[in-house]
Amino acid sequence: MNVFMGHFEVVLEELWNNKIPIGIVIVEDKPANSKVIEFCNKEGIPVYVIKKYKDIEKIFSKYRKVEYCFVASFGKILKNDVIEKCEYIINFHPGDVFKCRGRHPLPSAILHNYPEMGITVHLIEDEEIDAGPILYRLLIPIDYDSSYRFNEARLIESLRCLTSLVAKDIKQGKIVTYKWDVKESVYFKPLKNEILKRIIESENLKEIRYEKGSN
Repeated sequence: MNVFMGHFEVVLEELWNNKIPIGIVIVEDKPANSKVIEFCNKEGIPVYVIKKYKDIEKIFSKYRKVEYCFVASFGKILKNDVIEKCEYIINFHPGDVFKCRGRHPLPSAILHNYPEMGITVHLIEDEEIDAGPILYRLLIPIDYDSSYRFNEARLIESLRCLTSLVAKDIKQGKIVTYKWDVKESVYFKPLKNEILKRIIESENLKEIRYEKGSN
């Protein structure tokens, strides 16, 4: 059985369109997950809306083994009790893990005036955040003359081609990864709400400047 977790509806839709069967979907009880829930209802996929990590444990306890677990913008960190039940956990991280590990990769990249934003598709093998072997990595220039939402939309749309590549690998029975040294990467703590709001609502990213101690 395969599981999807998260609110990136584009990843779920692309997996489904590429004939990757999804047994259940797990989302958090947040408005951002409405599109995923709508898609599941349309396609007849069982969907669980959870509030606490214990809800995840309860769901996984029903299954002896999960073949593929796809994680695409899911707020809760998976622990070993769930990880060990999955043959593969594939995480679609909306950031370049070399420079932006953590919960808010795109806002963090903007705060630090990085020239590029990224997507990293990698395996989750333990509880360390955004640290597993990499399947695919894509970098896109950040348009600082445009809004945050414009850049975010470009990033999310890029998930389609990466998801399609992952689906092709699965159907061909090969998951090829490369290891990397997480010690040489950069991890950012979650941003404060007021800073995050200022970035997300920005119509011109040139207005955003790195402030010492902002994260």
